[in-house]
Amino acid sequence: MKFIYKINSFLQELHPFKFILIMTLCTILSSAMLGLLSFIFNIEISEATSETSKSSMFLNFVVAIIIAPLLETLIYQYAVIKLLRKVKILKNNNYIIILICSILFGLSHTYSLSYVINTTIIGIILAYSFITYEKKGIPPFLIVCAIHSLRNLFSFVVI
Repeated sequence: MKFIYKINSFLQELHPFKFILIMTLCTILSSAMLGLLSFIFNIEISEATSETSKSSMFLNFVVAIIIAPLLETLIYQYAVIKLLRKVKILKNNNYIIILICSILFGLSHTYSLSYVINTTIIGIILAYSFITYEKKGIPPFLIVCAIHSLRNLFSFVVI
């Protein structure tokens, strides 16, 4: 448990730019580790893929890099966290709030079970980031959108 507190302290002291980069890297590494485990155990991973023409490539880029991060941050971090903070039992229980946000985020990506698990883990990172910057007084919405956009950009370029 001490190790988790040390990581938390380290992350909370980072400059926002470094925090965004490290958390984006964490989302990418978590997906890579899940992919490796799926390969080792021969589990098929199907992610959201679409046949695209060059004319729709720009639209897919805009949706993946700009629109989806804005809408998903608004719904699965901002709105859910604000609503859960109104529930007396959950008001100060960040662990449960992060868990609920991440499960909802994962369940909104139902391409396959492995993809739900992957996005739930990413949801933990995004919800943690939101709550971390909510406490700092720096707009958490922008921090989470930046992390989500960079992660999607990486996936868009690689896939």
